[in-house]
Amino acid sequence: MKTNKSKKSVQVTMSNVETPKGMKDFPPEEQIIRQELIDKLKVIFEKYGFSPIETPTLELLSTLTAKGAGGSEVGKEIFKLKDRANRELGLRFDFTVPMCRFFSQNQIPIPFKRYQIGNVFREEFGTRSREFIQCDIDVIGSSSLLADAEYLAIAQEFFDLVGLDVIIKVNSRKFLDRIMNQAKIPADKRMPLILIIDKLDKIGETAVIAEARKLGVDARKVITQLKGDLPEDVAEVLKYAKAMGVRDAVFVPTLARGLDYYTGLIWEFYLKSRPNKFSLGSGGRFDNLINMFCDRNVPATGASFGVTRIYEALQEKQTDARKTVTQVYVIPIETELASAEIAKHLREEGVKTDIALMDRSIGKNLQYVDKMKIPYAVIVGKEELKQGKVKLKDMKSGKEQLIDIDHVSKEIKV
Repeated sequence: MKTNKSKKSVQVTMSNVETPKGMKDFPPEEQIIRQELIDKLKVIFEKYGFSPIETPTLELLSTLTAKGAGGSEVGKEIFKLKDRANRELGLRFDFTVPMCRFFSQNQIPIPFKRYQIGNVFREEFGTRSREFIQCDIDVIGSSSLLADAEYLAIAQEFFDLVGLDVIIKVNSRKFLDRIMNQAKIPADKRMPLILIIDKLDKIGETAVIAEARKLGVDARKVITQLKGDLPEDVAEVLKYAKAMGVRDAVFVPTLARGLDYYTGLIWEFYLKSRPNKFSLGSGGRFDNLINMFCDRNVPATGASFGVTRIYEALQEKQTDARKTVTQVYVIPIETELASAEIAKHLREEGVKTDIALMDRSIGKNLQYVDKMKIPYAVIVGKEELKQGKVKLKDMKSGKEQLIDIDHVSKEIKV
């Protein structure tokens, strides 16, 4: 006789329900702002002629770890997994490498200007996020420094729009390579030294020299030469950027950027109030990266905006975050059918409209509207309906007015 063996089940309790380390939820009051930032970036990207693409969240691990695709440091941060066929895969750590793979597989006219916005992943073990939104734009096929200058113009326009005062730091990897050659720095020590030099503004000259000494390199000659003349490519891109309306771009010879694949101009966007500690985005020219995925030389340049960091910067200025996108809350007083029709009319007028779904008093509904920071309430009573009117309440001022149903959307100012 067969017996049914009960399977052991795991009971979920509040003590073991949590997000993985380095990942978090975003409630409406946070996600609304993040989504608005993304929407603004999309508008500006498309204004400059960039078109959207989408690539998979998972890539072959061999694609992500291709020589030069991100460097040994990034290679350590890739989330790795295997599928049922035992193929090695990885979660994308940025959009640049997948974009290069995408371009190599498709016959695309150049220059190819694209943007991609979505989540990327890093296997971090510190306090940094392991999942975050990246907004990337790239120009493939052009060697013109006009392409590089456009990123600085996009950054200036976007940060002006959202009200953040930034400094755009610009440097050149060619300039750094030339200094390395003159200082006779061994090839295998150059990238580690560049990463150390990148800290110059953060930790100071003495600390950088000491750290370089541990690498077996004397950094003093390199630091001295960093204080020389403005590099030709930096001067040219700053000239173009100024013509495009950029005010806040400056040459910073210590800026290095950590990824191996940069070959020319590099840049980074910082808050002016924290010019060495709060990067809001970055980018540079990577003329050799796509060559790894196809049999032709294809110049490229790109930039990335960090939505999470930008949101954090704005959050510091935010005093009264919205908890919903709703602009008007319709409150029926035994007038559900008419209220549903009014809500439909407002939505057709482009007003973000919600309707009371709970059996609550007017007072309780208005408390909810106030708590959710909804700008307006429309109270729909039987007597008002007989006159073709509703009561519109401005929640900020407390002002109420009896108004024709067809005029509600015209009175709303949000």
